[in-house]
Order: sequence, then structure tokens, then C-alpha cells
Amino acid sequence: MSEIMSSEKKEPKQSSGPASDGVHQLKWIPWGSTESDDNVFVPIVTQNENGPCPLLAICNVLILRNLLVIPPGETLITSQRLMDLLGSCLFQCRPNDLSETEVTNYEQNVGDAISVFPRLLTGLDINVKFNSVSGFEFTQELSIFDLLSVPLYHGWLPEPSDQQSYPLVSSSTYNQLVEQAINDRSSDDSAKVNAAIVITDFLESTASQLTYHGLCELNRVVSEGELCVFFRNNHFNTMLKRNNELLLLVTDFGFLNELGHVWHVLSDIDDSGSFLDSNFKPSSNLPQTVTQRFTGEEIDVPMEVEERETEKKEEPKVPEYTAELDTQIAMDLMSEEEQPIQPVDSPTEASIATRQLLADEELAMRLHQEELSREIEAFGGGGGGGGGGGEASHHPPSSKEEYEQIALRERRERRRTSKQDNGCSIL
Repeated sequence: MSEIMSSEKKEPKQSSGPASDGVHQLKWIPWGSTESDDNVFVPIVTQNENGPCPLLAICNVLILRNLLVIPPGETLITSQRLMDLLGSCLFQCRPNDLSETEVTNYEQNVGDAISVFPRLLTGLDINVKFNSVSGFEFTQELSIFDLLSVPLYHGWLPEPSDQQSYPLVSSSTYNQLVEQAINDRSSDDSAKVNAAIVITDFLESTASQLTYHGLCELNRVVSEGELCVFFRNNHFNTMLKRNNELLLLVTDFGFLNELGHVWHVLSDIDDSGSFLDSNFKPSSNLPQTVTQRFTGEEIDVPMEVEERETEKKEEPKVPEYTAELDTQIAMDLMSEEEQPIQPVDSPTEASIATRQLLADEELAMRLHQEELSREIEAFGGGGGGGGGGGEASHHPPSSKEEYEQIALRERRERRRTSKQDNGCSIL
């Protein structure tokens, strides 16, 4: 058996947890057809890195079918206990209308299935048939799925439009293709060499083990509301079809406390589907915290950043109408009518007078500055002429302050002379 078909999980580790090997955390979620408070809370068995995905996928299907029951309040469960519960389910699923011979055969098959339970912990040997989504070569391990009536599907189908690969691939199993590709690549027959090349190209180009044709066939074959196991990427997933959508149960331990990540929509071969909560709503619609009913533990639900949508703003709450509310509104209106109406920006007399005074002072200062400037310019311009009074023979003023002082003395002198000419004197 080639290594590629080993069913051990090879996804990167997302989170480390306290659970050791063989011990699994339980994630309790509401489960039912509606969003009412009457929904039953059920545990989802989460998976650590490289955990026993075949065992967990089967057990989670039976839990959601209410055939495998774990008491409320439990947060951990061992792989051994899961196998014990699975064995009990095998005996409970025995049909009632079997003959004595058929009962003997059934019990023999159950015994054979239980004997291979340990292989559920390490991975199953799966040999895919490429002719249908339910095509698998029968093995003793796969008898467990049959006895529990758990359908097993894959989506690894060749495209019918590919005239080269479809005839070669659709009639074979995975093991046959690998053997043919290895043996015929060194053949002297060119047709066999070409076939080996086509097979190799198909296996390499569909390494994710899901094609668009396979996805379409899954949507066509899987029944509405059917709980089943889906094999892809050497991993077993619990799958549900709801409203014509294929949903994969999120069991990775990294999402243990994220109640917005319960289902992942299988809508494309590149895993671009969105996450849904237990009510099948987009995870961004969840409240910030959710109280887990069975453990009493308040769990913070982190908001997504990659797929973060703008949070919806809450609409303002309208108060409920009551007689007291009506009376309060009437009293508020009467109080507003009794108050004098004040114009909103209406200037008072004091403010008008203040602004007028400031304007007059500003005008007087501006006129005074202009007068000083003219006198300073007149005085400075005649300083270089040399003749005149006693101070004119000195050096010119060295600063504006000196100009102003001199101009002030000159202005006083002119006023005094003007008054003397009019027969007046300054006492």
C-alpha cells in the first residue's frame, strides 16, 4: 500500500492543549433543527495533531445521530472509552428481523470489526475506486462503516471531459494506478509510457484528492440531511448535507473555544468556504460570549480577522409606550413653552457697545501710527541737509524710539507756536 493513502492526519498543528495522547477535549454545541432554547447540547470530540481521525469521524456521526451518548458535564474522553462506546453501538445497531443464521453471521462480523478497532487509532488502509464517490475497495476495516450504517464518500474523480486521463483512471483503483505508473514508465512500449505519464500527471494535479467533478457528484449523491464520513487529504471528516450544501464538522482542537467555527462549507476544491456556527449561521453573527450550558463556563468567542466583516450597528431601542411616558412628554412640552424665547446668536446692547469701543480704539491707534510715521519720515529726510537748529547738527537718531521722541517734541513745539500766533499761551 502506498504511503499517500495512509489516513493519518498531516495538517499543521494549530493549537496545543492539555489533552495528552489518547485523551480528547469535548466541545459542547447546541444541536437541533431550530434556534430555540430547546435544542439538545451534544459533545463534539475534537482532534489533536495526528489524532485518530477515523475513530473520531465515526463517533461524531453517531453522537449527532444520538446513537452514542456521552453524559453532560464531561470535558474529556479517552480513545479507549470511545472504542468501548463504539462496540456497544455495533450490538445496538443489529437489525431486528434477522434469522438465526443471520444473527450468527452478524455477531461474527461484529467480532471481526471490533478486532480491528485499534487500527482506527493509527489510520486505515483506504484504496479509492475512481468510478464513483462511494467507490472503495472493501477491507475488514471498512466493514465497521457498513455495520454502523455510516456512509463513506470521497470526491476524487477524473473529469469526464479529459479524454486522456478519464479512460485510464475511471476504471481503476488508486493502488492499480500507482502500480501501473511505476511499471510502465520504463517500458519499451510507447503507449504504456504515455499512459504512465498521464496517470502520473493526474495523481500530481489532484493531490488534494478532490476534483470539481467529484464535488458535483457529491452534491448529487449525498442525500439532504445525511450524516456521513468524507475522505480527503488522507483524512476522515464528519460531513452533513443541509440546504444543498456540504458541511464539514470542525473538529480540530485549535477551534475548541471558538463556537463560531462548528461547520465549514465544502464549496470549492481549495477550501475557500466559510465557517458556520451550530445554527448554520455565518460565524461573524455570533455574540461576543456564549455560556456553555453544561459546564457553566463562559467562553470568549474571538472575532475573525481574515474573514472580519464590519460589525452590524445596533439599532436604537424605542421605549415602550406607557401612560407614564405620555404624561412625561406632555410635562416636558409645557415646560418648554413657559421658558422665554431667546434668539440664538442675538447680540445684547453691552456686546454692541464693547465692539464699538474696540473699533474706535483700533481706528485711533491706526491714525496715530500713520501720523508718527509721516513725521519720522519727514524728520529723517531733512537730517542730511545740515543747517537749522541746535540739535540738527548732531548725528541722526539711531533708533525708531529716538525718532518718535524727537517727533513728539517737534509736534509740541508746532502746537505751542500755533497757539501763540492766535494770541493764546499755554499756562
